[in-house]
Amino acid sequence: MKLIPLITSLLIAQTGYSKAKESILDQLERRLLEKEQDALSFSSEGKWETPEVREKLRFDGSTIESNAQSLKDLMALDQATKKLEQQTEYLASEVHTTKQKILSDAKINNLINISAELANDQEMALRALEIRLNGHLIYEQNATLGLWIPDKTIPLYQGPMQPGKHRIELHARVVRKANDQLPMQNDTYSIVNESFSFDVPTGESTKNWQVLIHGGQSMSTPTTAELKAIQ
Repeated sequence: MKLIPLITSLLIAQTGYSKAKESILDQLERRLLEKEQDALSFSSEGKWETPEVREKLRFDGSTIESNAQSLKDLMALDQATKKLEQQTEYLASEVHTTKQKILSDAKINNLINISAELANDQEMALRALEIRLNGHLIYEQNATLGLWIPDKTIPLYQGPMQPGKHRIELHARVVRKANDQLPMQNDTYSIVNESFSFDVPTGESTKNWQVLIHGGQSMSTPTTAELKAIQ
């Protein structure tokens, strides 16, 4: 029973000590807060002042002039470059087309000969002649050159040809004799316009065709032409 009063007195003493201890801590905390408030206080006395400019700097302006001639030269160079590129593309295309044609012709194993001939070279002469093969001009003799064609036979084409159907177009001016006792006159002539078709067979072969021009029995008879296969 004596232990209860002893424990009670010890608890009372411990409580008093804790209160005394807490009061000291509270005082220290209060002082710290007060010091912080003093340190964080603001006043209107402190002001920023703009420093006075003591040295002035001056820069001289400069003018940039455009070189119009250099610009024109660059534009001309650009145009020349584009033109060269177009020509290069065109030549490359031509080379490719020629290569394909050579490879295609290499597979053709034939030989075609085409010529033009006057049926009677004593009574007439060729003043002008134009021959087209499949629309392409292969021979031309213009009358305005002032040249006569003395040969009786004129070779027109010799080489390989694609098998199949082809076309020959003839345009000629033929000078004929008005009289056997007189020479040929340039103002007495006839016009011949004819078109012929022929077939080139497949496989290995050699074919000869001749465009034969006939003058007729008299000046009133028209001049004609025919395509003949020659064996």
